[in-house]
Amino acid sequence: TTSLDESMLTGESIPVTKYEGVERMKKRDIDLGLVQVGDILKVNPGARIPSDGKIYRGTTSLDESMLTGESIPVTKYEGDEVITATVNLSSMIWIKTTRVGSNTTLSRIIDLVKQAQSSKKAPIEALADKIAQIFVPAVIVLAIIDFIVWISLGAAGKIPIDWLPENENYVIFSLFFAISVLVIACPCAMGLASPAAIMVGTGIAARYGVLIKGGGEAIEMAFRLNIIAFDKTGTLTYGKPHVVDTRILYEKPTSEINNEEYNSYRELLWQIIGHVESSSDHPMAKAVTQYVNENISKKENNIIMKSVTEVPGKGLKATITIHDSISQNLLPIKANNDNLSYNVFIGNERWLKENGCIYPFHVTQHAENALQEWQSLGYSIVLVGLSIKFNNDKQRESGYILAQLGISDIPRPDASKTVATLKSLGIEVWMITGDHPITAKVIGQKLGIENIFAEVTPEMKTEKIKWLQRKGYIDNSNRHNFLKLLTRNRNTQRPIVAMLGDGINDSPALAQADLPISIASATDVAIETASIILTRSTLSSLITLINLAKAIIWRIRLNFIWAYIYNTLSIPIAA
Repeated sequence: TTSLDESMLTGESIPVTKYEGVERMKKRDIDLGLVQVGDILKVNPGARIPSDGKIYRGTTSLDESMLTGESIPVTKYEGDEVITATVNLSSMIWIKTTRVGSNTTLSRIIDLVKQAQSSKKAPIEALADKIAQIFVPAVIVLAIIDFIVWISLGAAGKIPIDWLPENENYVIFSLFFAISVLVIACPCAMGLASPAAIMVGTGIAARYGVLIKGGGEAIEMAFRLNIIAFDKTGTLTYGKPHVVDTRILYEKPTSEINNEEYNSYRELLWQIIGHVESSSDHPMAKAVTQYVNENISKKENNIIMKSVTEVPGKGLKATITIHDSISQNLLPIKANNDNLSYNVFIGNERWLKENGCIYPFHVTQHAENALQEWQSLGYSIVLVGLSIKFNNDKQRESGYILAQLGISDIPRPDASKTVATLKSLGIEVWMITGDHPITAKVIGQKLGIENIFAEVTPEMKTEKIKWLQRKGYIDNSNRHNFLKLLTRNRNTQRPIVAMLGDGINDSPALAQADLPISIASATDVAIETASIILTRSTLSSLITLINLAKAIIWRIRLNFIWAYIYNTLSIPIAA
């Protein structure tokens, strides 16, 4: 971790205290160790960012290559996050600190590397320890036997006199051979064969954007990897979806309503959608909120959200009240004077239909055709439903599906190449997604993934990983008995399954996987669960991980071979 520790050295930075607005600032130089969260720091061009924070004032380009591996400068604007030890290239900026000291991104990376170098041992390391435990007593016993044999030969007069050094008897002569056996034997070579290789390997991996939290065990799992399952959103894609197409549906054909009424209805519905979606941090909810903010004029409709519940893998359910009779009359479902509340459902088609929402009769076929068209383009589908909220919480009449949203997320540019490389290495690739099977298949075809789990809820992801872990037993059960006998150890060993995910809902599946992998932009829960963290924005780091794991394990095996050859040849000579 020496090179990482060196990255903590920062250039000139001046903490400043702000009062009475931006234009008047009191400046003073303080030691970096005295910086606190909330301080405003001035960073000159050419200096390193002294702590994690957000740009408070100014625009600049940063060199983030020491963390991301990308040599291209990254332009940062006011409000953008900056990371410790990255280099300010172009303009003077002020940053407001959000994390300092041991809580900074770089400090956490260094801690993870150190943790990896002293974490749980790999099976091959445990084997080395067992060999060393047996080897040392065995060498001692061998030395004693050697001493007994030589002293017996001396007592029987079988040792020629000219073999004995001057003024020495055969007891000293025999002891010399026994000590030679103890000296020449080298259990250290076996004991150090694994830790040295793993420590060097984890340090090299960190330089290439792969943090190995799980130490030797994670390295061996990567070496033996058979199957890898990808969560789609945020891993195979950038995790920044955007709305690409929309359809607003109405209870009556648009020919029966005037344009002004329809436009008012459309605007009201978008206001409701934006109001509900703004309460969620899900990437798709953020995409919808952004679309509403950018395309729909803000208008006060007296919409009050009484409650909202997020159902993982399904969508949002909210209860809203509209205290505006004109707006109420625009909706296809009319609330009576005693009850002004509506249930709003935003999510997938199955979930809306489970909650009694149906398409208006005159648009059913057109709506379903639109969904099929979007699915064929690989869009994720979000539907919006509305029904009356009754006091006894029982829905007495069906609600309507009133909006369809097509959402697209851009695949990572190296995703298909990474998938192809994994396949060429003999690793089976799966994709897990909550999308409709047609949408999932289209995305899978773009990326070269044939094995897909679609419409998977978060709680089902763990079961899918368990199924993959049992898959090896199922496949091997069809082999001929003679082949089973020849490959007995391989058949009785289940496949090693890796899972790559980034969300809170991926954490149970990550915990179930033999090799949980996450990316640096993932949630804290996912990062905590993962044994491997990819710090760069490219999936090709997976190939780096596997190649490094192979190099490390083969180096350990080579170390064992050299130790075995040395001891096998030298101990008999010494004896």
